[in-house]
Amino acid sequence: MGSERGSPDINDVAEANESFYKAFSGLDIVAMETVWETSECITCIHPGWLPLFGWPSIRGSWESIFQNANLMHFTITDSKIRIDGNCGWVTCLETITSVVDGRADQYSVWATNIFARSNSRWRMVYHHAS
Repeated sequence: MGSERGSPDINDVAEANESFYKAFSGLDIVAMETVWETSECITCIHPGWLPLFGWPSIRGSWESIFQNANLMHFTITDSKIRIDGNCGWVTCLETITSVVDGRADQYSVWATNIFARSNSRWRMVYHHAS
């Protein structure tokens, strides 16, 4: 298990995590779908929401968020990456600047993003922000 940038697994999980935030910032459901594993075994917990399970309900949540947002910009800090076998996880502080329904806001939340490696590719299986 490690967290040093430079190892192939750490770099790959970091890139998967960056792809998640790029899809989120871009309000891009197609890109978001490429980041996530799309099985029933996945979980997503948005701040203030009940847990969502399985890709259909998680996809629906992203579609709703993207339809209501005009802008989402993330600054990610305090990232820690860990790897154990085919599981990698990132804890980080998300500072989000958003415009939703014409109202600008900025806030920070802690997030945990878990990725599973399958066929040499890291895909998100769990996202929890609070």
